[in-house]
Amino acid sequence: MSDPASTDHATLPARTDELPDPLLFLDDDGHLCSRRFNDSYASRDGARAQARAVYLTGCDLPSAWAGRAHFTVLELGFGLGINCCETVAAWLDDPAATGVLDYVGIEGFPVRRQDWPLIREALPGADRVGVLQAQLAMHWPDARRGSRTLWLVPERVRLTLIFDTVQAALDGWTGAADAVYLDGFNPAVNPDMFDTGTLARLCRRLRPGARLASYSAAGWLRRQLRELGIEARRRPGFASKWHRLEARWPGSGHDGGADQEAGVADKAGQ
Repeated sequence: MSDPASTDHATLPARTDELPDPLLFLDDDGHLCSRRFNDSYASRDGARAQARAVYLTGCDLPSAWAGRAHFTVLELGFGLGINCCETVAAWLDDPAATGVLDYVGIEGFPVRRQDWPLIREALPGADRVGVLQAQLAMHWPDARRGSRTLWLVPERVRLTLIFDTVQAALDGWTGAADAVYLDGFNPAVNPDMFDTGTLARLCRRLRPGARLASYSAAGWLRRQLRELGIEARRRPGFASKWHRLEARWPGSGHDGGADQEAGVADKAGQ
């Protein structure tokens, strides 16, 4: 089994072109923002609390992964890895989570390696989440198209980062998600993340019973999801936001394919 320090390999065909810089900066209130999108990376009411309230709760975690030999979370808009670190910490703290967690993050505008000192300064932490953030900073790849995989926790948690446009990434990824975090920047400035083509590709990558969560609960987004066969509903939002989105792909939440995929994944990671 590979350890985090030695595992950094391309699992999709690597290309040499560099992806656009989100132009990270710290605003006057101490929040991490993107100049490219004129938007913040997380709720101003608390990034970590938002991750738990919107994404973990929205995907019924940790309950949904209880007793699973293998569970896959797919995040569209990996950003600074806040949702990832909160999810991994919840997995490691849960005695019912005894299998392998695969966390797959898609990002078309990855922060640069030199941004990580600023990120760590703005999101300090000495707990398990802080340790995971430090691991991300240490192993963060160049901002070039391709897929990199590392074991954050050997034999327990594997992270795959796919740097590409969201539709190209979904076309190239062959896995199946049990939970999806739809976490792009505001749809008004990042429409590709939420358009019909992206959502249709996403549907092809969902395991039966998969859950989806997003901070965006706009009526047009719920209608698009319903047209694609996803049950979508508005739920009370986090902090000052009125609503958030919870959705579910039809079918049973667990089948034998999960265990089979876990075996394939373990072999691939060796």
